[in-house]
Amino acid sequence: MERIKTLVGKPETVSSFLEKAKKEQNTKDTPVFLLTNLPEEMSGQKGKELGAAGYLVKAEYDPQMIAKFLQSAVQKQNSATAGK
Repeated sequence: MERIKTLVGKPETVSSFLEKAKKEQNTKDTPVFLLTNLPEEMSGQKGKELGAAGYLVKAEYDPQMIAKFLQSAVQKQNSATAGK
């Protein structure tokens, strides 16, 4: 779970965060998932267009479900990179 990063901020910071994450050598291959309460068309879909691996609307999931989802995503990523 050490690869999970958290960004708290305004939606307009998402694009700059994703842009920077994709340029940095140590994070360029790390999938980024957005957690949002904003409507899909304003943040989640835009985030995917900018390179996010996916997004979750926080109001639709309880914290335990979000944690399980992120753990699963990290395990899949680790499995994929182990095969390279």
